Amino acid sequence: MKFLVMILMLGICILAVSCGGLVNGKQIAEHGVVDFHAVFNEGQVRDIYAASGARLKNSVTEKDFLKLLEAVYLKLGKVTTSTTTGFKVMARNLTTTVVLSQKTTFEYGSATETFSYEIRGETPVLISYQIISNDLILK
Repeated sequence: MKFLVMILMLGICILAVSCGGLVNGKQIAEHGVVDFHAVFNEGQVRDIYAASGARLKNSVTEKDFLKLLEAVYLKLGKVTTSTTTGFKVMARNLTTTVVLSQKTTFEYGSATETFSYEIRGETPVLISYQIISNDLILK
């Protein structure tokens, strides 16, 4: 009986730890977006790549990622406002992933940005970044 209770308690502990990201994941990821934009506005885009997760680094080279963000900065300028327009929180294999869609206004245009973060404890780790903007292409 003691063994059964111990297994039950262990299961509850694992469930509580794995659900933490589900409960707080959106808020943690939104802080990640705020930090991303602050570092972007400072022109420190190399720091964004350095802090990103392996999934992002395996999908794009540092050189190409920096070229993208430098082009965004050059054509659109600094971020002035950003609002979450949609989100999805997923948990799989004790890993919480949050996808945020943002309507972002820059100094010289606007864009829809999509951020994907893996939540590690209380830390958002960027694993994907996408931007859609006519202003970025046409300017």
